[in-house]
Amino acid sequence: MERVSPFLVFFAITILISLNGCAPVTQRTKPNDAAVEFEAEKQREIALKEMIGYQTRLNQAGWPILQAGLPLCIDRKGWSLGLYVANKYDFNGAMQDTAVNTLDMGEVLQVIFLADNSPSTDAGLKNGDLLLSINSQPVPIGNEASKKFIPQLKEAMADGKNVDLEVRRSGATEIINLKPVEVCDYPLVLAEDDAVNAFADGNQIIITQGMMDFAK
Repeated sequence: MERVSPFLVFFAITILISLNGCAPVTQRTKPNDAAVEFEAEKQREIALKEMIGYQTRLNQAGWPILQAGLPLCIDRKGWSLGLYVANKYDFNGAMQDTAVNTLDMGEVLQVIFLADNSPSTDAGLKNGDLLLSINSQPVPIGNEASKKFIPQLKEAMADGKNVDLEVRRSGATEIINLKPVEVCDYPLVLAEDDAVNAFADGNQIIITQGMMDFAK
């Protein structure tokens, strides 16, 4: 093997050092904190709308199946209005602020989805309606309001009884009378998982976001 001259090695190193010394130094631009946060908020808005879109598709597809499958749900029947509600506390972390800014959510529960051809749409409820009371009883507000609202609504609809929902829309309040329909009592749950999967655990039906993408 031919021996490399130490002089050549020294010469090469010297050239590299010289080149490095002569090269212009590029100053890295410091990110603008406001611009970074603005972009992050835009991404959260996109994620929020996508999540609501997933849930809307799931509920829209599932509602008629829960109705049609009633003869098979012998021990799991329940009354429903085809109504889905939420407030800002149903979202975690920074996504909560995004829900406030994008959907105008606050402490009060509001309608976020109505199934087609359901008692809610037939009665004239609309997305964005704020729920104030059921049969003159105040609807829960604040943290965990959604969880508290479910048993309250089930009790009001027991045996298929009509319910009066007091709502606020565009600053005005009105009372809407609804007649529930009987459906299979299996909640439809959207799982934040990219795996293509769907299953039931005996109490609810779980569909992953991966399955939703696969089934577009």
